[in-house]
Amino acid sequence: MEQTNSVSGSRTFQLPAEAAKVPFGASGTEIIFALLSFLAGWCYSKVSLGFDTEVRHWYLLVLSGILSFTVEYLNREKKRSAESILLLSCFLSCTAALALRDLGAYGQLFSYPYHGDRVWDWWQLFFFIHLFFVWYVLSRSGKMLEGETGHLLPADVLDAFVIIPLGSLFLRIRTLLFGIKKLFAKSEKEGSRQFPWMSVLAVVLSMGILAAAVSLLMQADDIFSSIFEDIYDLFDFELDEVFMMQLVFSIPVGAWLWGLMGGSCRYKDETLISRRSGIYAVLRDIKKVSAKVWTFVIALFSVVYILYFAIQGTYLFSAFIGKLPEGFIVSEYARRGFFELCKVMALNFLLLWLATRSADDQTRESKGFKTACLVLLGESMLFSLVSISKLVLYISSFGITPLRIQSSWLAAVLLMGCAAWMYSLLTGKKVFKYWMYFGALTLTALAVI
Repeated sequence: MEQTNSVSGSRTFQLPAEAAKVPFGASGTEIIFALLSFLAGWCYSKVSLGFDTEVRHWYLLVLSGILSFTVEYLNREKKRSAESILLLSCFLSCTAALALRDLGAYGQLFSYPYHGDRVWDWWQLFFFIHLFFVWYVLSRSGKMLEGETGHLLPADVLDAFVIIPLGSLFLRIRTLLFGIKKLFAKSEKEGSRQFPWMSVLAVVLSMGILAAAVSLLMQADDIFSSIFEDIYDLFDFELDEVFMMQLVFSIPVGAWLWGLMGGSCRYKDETLISRRSGIYAVLRDIKKVSAKVWTFVIALFSVVYILYFAIQGTYLFSAFIGKLPEGFIVSEYARRGFFELCKVMALNFLLLWLATRSADDQTRESKGFKTACLVLLGESMLFSLVSISKLVLYISSFGITPLRIQSSWLAAVLLMGCAAWMYSLLTGKKVFKYWMYFGALTLTALAVI
């Protein structure tokens, strides 16, 4: 728009309201939790880089408390979904299980040589805690692209681990600077004498540096150490390499955590809708493969698997009747081909995902295409049952170990994936999220036993 200045007679241009840049602002709650993220980052570094396992569980419990309280309070005005409650339960259950493990509260679960071991080792369970927490934050803040777990989960994973936290990596600094600026502005507005924040900060930093210098001098000279040791015992502090490594590591970790939690609250719904619409548009654009092509490709895979079953039937199905093929021992038979069969199932899932995403609407509704998909899923289910039968034979002969339970869990999850996909094709209902819930709940159950 164009308007005339009545004083100078010159013309000025006024930007539309939506084009004006909105200044950054932060609430008092955000400032407090941004400060608390420093403690969260420190606790995380003590857990992941700590060498003293006797106190590691306390840092883990404090960390989980800070994170869950922060997320719940920031999203207190939003209605809790059943999914967010489930994910929070998985996150806290796995955290408690890991803390109890460090406390030595668990007894013997496996016989020698797995005495004292659990189903998942320490780092596996720590990794699962990460997954559950990020998944929980995205669900609790309502920032999943479909409002819940769905077939756009890969895009949700990208948002949760990269786009939101890294896009808000400097949110903590901006929030704290805004808080300091607001505090100064308030003092100036009230006309009161400003508090010398910079002077106080300079003194605090100087005293910290002085303490570190005295510590190093005491280590270098015994006489100096004897003079100051009584005073120094009151403020015992050793600036070693481990402490510095933990301190440096805690800063980006805390920034990432606050970027995820605070950034998800600031992630605009308009951006979420626009991103979802863009992904849907891309998925619509790639739906150009005809029925004949995908039906032929899937049928070709099915024929190959039928030939495989026909040739290797005696070998594959021996475990169903508890009988070993000739020339095999139990351990060799059970281990051979297990992970290869699981990888074949994963490839089948990938093929079906590509087919259902790129097939045109007419193809997806055709009986030939659905039949071909159902046959391939049935064969995948048979692969899973073969894998499970091998494991049952192995466990019945040699007992249970952590790795065998992990393998059984993987085979069971793949089997449920086949069943869920077949049900979805037959009924048209969306069941992907229930498959993910099954995997999450069974994984958590194995973590706490």
